[in-house]
Formats: sequence, C-alpha cells, structure tokens
Amino acid sequence: MTLGMVFLAIGLIFVYFEFFMPNSVMATGGIILLFSGIGIFFLQKVNILQIVCILIVAILVLLFVVQFALWKTKKVRLNVFFKNKSNPKEKIFYGHLVGRKALATTDISPCGKILIDGTCFSAFYHGGEIKKGNMVEVIGGEDMYLIISPLTPKMES
Repeated sequence: MTLGMVFLAIGLIFVYFEFFMPNSVMATGGIILLFSGIGIFFLQKVNILQIVCILIVAILVLLFVVQFALWKTKKVRLNVFFKNKSNPKEKIFYGHLVGRKALATTDISPCGKILIDGTCFSAFYHGGEIKKGNMVEVIGGEDMYLIISPLTPKMES
C-alpha cells in the first residue's frame, strides 16, 4: 500500500511540474505513475471500499494540483505580460532590445530562450507556442524576460 501511495504522490508532482516545463515528458511520467499507483492498490488484497476511497481522493487531489498549477502559471503570465498591456513597447528593463529580431533557440511555450547578436535571453510569449528555429521580434520586457512576438513570413506578390 505504501508503494502505491509513493507512486501516486510522485505522479502528482510530475503532473504539477509539467505546467512549468512543458514538453510532455513530465505529464507522461506523472500519468504512468498515477496509473501504476492505482494498479498497485488493485493488485493488493484491499477492500473494494478502500480502493474506491483511494480513487476518489486521487482524482480530487489531481484536480486540485491541476487547478493550482493553472493558477500559478496564469499568475506568472499576468505578472509578465499583462502588467504592461497598455503600451507593450514601453521600455522597462530591456528597452534597447525592443524591435530587435531574434532566433528562438528552444521551443517557447510560454517561456524559452532566444538569441540576439550571440547573446542568449529568456523570453516569454503569451500567444501559444513558438517552435525552435523560428524568428521572433522583441515587443517588450519585464524582470528577466523579453516579451516576444513571432515574425510571420511575408507572402510574395
């Protein structure tokens, strides 16, 4: 029973960290550990009422972990992006880099790394995901992040 609880706890931790390091590895490992923990309870000689209670508690805790992680990531997004919504090109910390073009050196979802003139910077993008290798433009900055926007390829006439 203890091994099942350990698997459930580690699985929940993995699911939580997936929200801050999005690449599906943590979530996949977390889900596998969650199901393994539940499977261990089924394999042991445990009363069916105990199994149902464990499943209900595991689901409720998983929902809480997901809600908490969503709240934390939303809080980060609000602090980094929306604080300066009225004028996204306002010069805060990296004002001299606003308008510069950069190369995404990692996938950016919502945070990642970009390269400007051989210098690596942490970047934040509010609108989804930018794949590694795409060109971006710096539209603002706050704290240790540059706020970026993807450059759309120009269509030839």
